[in-house]
Amino acid sequence: MTSHKFHALTTLLFTITASLLFVARAAAQTTTASSLTVLHFASGGDDTPSRIATDAAGSFYIAAGSNIGRGFFEVLKYSSQNKPTVIRHPNQLGEFGGRAVDAKVDKTGNIYAVGSTTFGGLVASFTPAGAQRWTARFNGTPVAVAVDAADNIYAAGTRETGNFQGEWVIIKYSNSGLTLWEQHHTGTVAHSDVHLTDIRLDSAGNPVLLGITNMLVGFFPSTMTTLKLDSHGNTLWVDDFDPGPHFQVNPRGLVLDRSDSVYATGATGPFSGFGFTVKYDVNGNRQFLLSGNESGGASVAIDPAGDILLLGAIDAPLPPFSGFSIVSKYHPNGVKVWTTRIPAPGKVLSDTTGNVFVAGSMPNSNFNPTGEQYFVSKLSATGTLLFTKSFPQGQDVSDAAFDSLGNLLVTGSLINSLGNHEIVTLKLTKGFTPASTQ
Repeated sequence: MTSHKFHALTTLLFTITASLLFVARAAAQTTTASSLTVLHFASGGDDTPSRIATDAAGSFYIAAGSNIGRGFFEVLKYSSQNKPTVIRHPNQLGEFGGRAVDAKVDKTGNIYAVGSTTFGGLVASFTPAGAQRWTARFNGTPVAVAVDAADNIYAAGTRETGNFQGEWVIIKYSNSGLTLWEQHHTGTVAHSDVHLTDIRLDSAGNPVLLGITNMLVGFFPSTMTTLKLDSHGNTLWVDDFDPGPHFQVNPRGLVLDRSDSVYATGATGPFSGFGFTVKYDVNGNRQFLLSGNESGGASVAIDPAGDILLLGAIDAPLPPFSGFSIVSKYHPNGVKVWTTRIPAPGKVLSDTTGNVFVAGSMPNSNFNPTGEQYFVSKLSATGTLLFTKSFPQGQDVSDAAFDSLGNLLVTGSLINSLGNHEIVTLKLTKGFTPASTQ
């Protein structure tokens, strides 16, 4: 199959305020080979990607950070034609460094991102063209953002309160950046620390949060906490899941189904442990607990039929410690449908026809600087492994998603010849095969 390559050096424009235009130059390289498009972004320093968001027009957004110059909190926007726009928060006097870790888009195309700069936590909104609309300082470290049907914004993260203690922080903003309310949550054990993992909204716009509470310094035990608030910030329900008196928990995935049931998956630690998934109904009642090698722990998703897809990693106890992963499908009542082994862990997701995909990183036999390369595994809706395809163009996957056109997006980074990280995103056309991506 013939490969067609072209290179473009793109001058990227950023509107900072109504009266100031900030111009930044970065290398944006696009390589297309049939069903595969490889998008490179390199600012000249270290570029670090986090999560992907998509919109109805086929554009996608990568929350990111760069240390070029004074460093930037930024969002990379790619149009459906793969045209890049780099959107950056303009550093204020004395401010430098920064990284956005999550981004979302409202129905009119406005962008919302959360992360941090040297001034602390930051929530920022931008127009579809990249002009900054407003910013708000977040008293803590935000890790996730959500947008409801009325275009209100929920930012969630963790705040340290001193002496190895902390609390969750959840703030709701209006579309214009006005703080509507702020709520905090701590654990049930006094003088303990916390860590927030994710936030999702149910069909009524109520936020559901997942993370760790009750972490004590010098002790392994902690609890996986799931919290649901109403749209006014009142607690609807909260549940602490404790896998045992000697286990630390690591929540890794949160998803809601069409009936607003909640699925939280994680694994025990800090050493080799087991995966687990807890299902809650809309009122917070535990419906079932899955535990063991076929019970997730790394990632969770819902397929078009409403079944639950779980991914768990199995560590090999002996060299070369490569291990493997297990993809499982369960009915909403907790009955297992099938399990399939794949080479490595990653993020599990489903297309609109029920095919199952896992995107992640796996060992590279050619050994690049990190010894890793991207991979995508595809399984049928009945659990048959159709293929695993590796992609040496990238090394460390940070997120994956389907765009509104059905293309699979996989983003992450690699270490280039200068020793800097650059962002590498694969766009795999709907229906791609290993042969069509050569």
